[in-house]
Amino acid sequence: MTKSLADGVQRIAESSSVSAQDLGPAAEEADATEAKILYRTRKEVRQTLRQIALDEQSSMQTLITEAINDLFIKRGRAPIA
Repeated sequence: MTKSLADGVQRIAESSSVSAQDLGPAAEEADATEAKILYRTRKEVRQTLRQIALDEQSSMQTLITEAINDLFIKRGRAPIA
């Protein structure tokens, strides 16, 4: 039996206090102003990031956006992510 990603995201959204918006583009159609970035890392990094997101009832997308904005600020740029 094949289940869609949208079905899985919907079940997660219904069973947690994390909103569908926090789940990122998989939960809602991406805005025309958004662009995808693919980033590969070690499994341990992904697991740690995922655990932090769970601990904070957030999403990995939200944490990565925070990190990108912090990098922009560190480099003297506006936090636009």
